[in-house]
Amino acid sequence: MANRRILVKRRKAVRNIRKITRTMQLIATARFQAAFNRAVATRPYTEKLAELVADLSRAAGDVDHPLLKTNEGVDRAALVVLTSDRGLAGGYNASVLRTATAHLDEQPKGITTDVHMVGKKGISYFRFLRRPVAEQTSGIGDRPRFDQVEPIANGLIDRFVRGEIASAHVAYMKFLSAGQQRPVVVQLLPLQPEVKKGPYGSGSSRRSTTPRSPSRSPAWWR
Repeated sequence: MANRRILVKRRKAVRNIRKITRTMQLIATARFQAAFNRAVATRPYTEKLAELVADLSRAAGDVDHPLLKTNEGVDRAALVVLTSDRGLAGGYNASVLRTATAHLDEQPKGITTDVHMVGKKGISYFRFLRRPVAEQTSGIGDRPRFDQVEPIANGLIDRFVRGEIASAHVAYMKFLSAGQQRPVVVQLLPLQPEVKKGPYGSGSSRRSTTPRSPSRSPAWWR
């Protein structure tokens, strides 16, 4: 009888685990679909905005605009790195941070880059590497609002207009399809008529997108 009761309890436990796993699967599928819909919906806007900026900068000619100027002789730059506040995102954070660190290492000698880190995972990783971070931002989540992003953008624009930085870049994961995303570094300031594209995306390199062995990556920030 004792063995029979144990078997009945185990069967109940298996059924409960199956129900919980099924519920988690449904929740994950719904969240993935919502994120996928947002990414697809914003792509035409971002692409058209990039084309508009490129057309305006090409047609500017002799127009004197502060965002089109090149701050010659300035030895400082800015890099905005977009990461998540939570883990369990596969190689998302690892790829973005690896691309960002490669961009920092490839800067010309004498150029100091101020890192504006967005996301707790990136903050923890740079703290682990003992790399300086000029500004830290967290709590934005997967649905950023304009009032959350505006201070970062306005701060970079003000510094560029005052001649404090020579350029501003952003490192993020570019959405290509549901099964393919690519970490890239894109120049924001000064505005350029054309965006240079390499074989691994805008501003990226082979080294920045090569997967690293899991044994060389600290597991606590994934």
